[in-house]
Amino acid sequence: MRQLLYVSSTASDIAPSDLDDILTASRRNNALMGISGLLLFIDGGFLQILEGEERAVRELYTRVTADRRHWNPRLMLDREVASRAFPGPSVAQHGADRGDDVADFLSCAAQ
Repeated sequence: MRQLLYVSSTASDIAPSDLDDILTASRRNNALMGISGLLLFIDGGFLQILEGEERAVRELYTRVTADRRHWNPRLMLDREVASRAFPGPSVAQHGADRGDDVADFLSCAAQ
């Protein structure tokens, strides 16, 4: 099982509807690829953890680096793990600048 964590920037004034579109597409695509993880957006920046089979995770990260909405993606962690930290079917999410609190984030990430 591969676990990869990256950070990237985007427009600080990205529309909430664009964020919703990104989350919807991420959940759909990740489910098709057997990838789970976490997507966090705070003040114009993304942090995402991807977990799954190595080929699928690497393919998805390559697509992220080519996406115009992700500026300066940086790979922060790339490792083999025994099991998923996010065993849910797709992507947990948290958008701190939407007023969600830490408890909501932790409960969503644990699903």
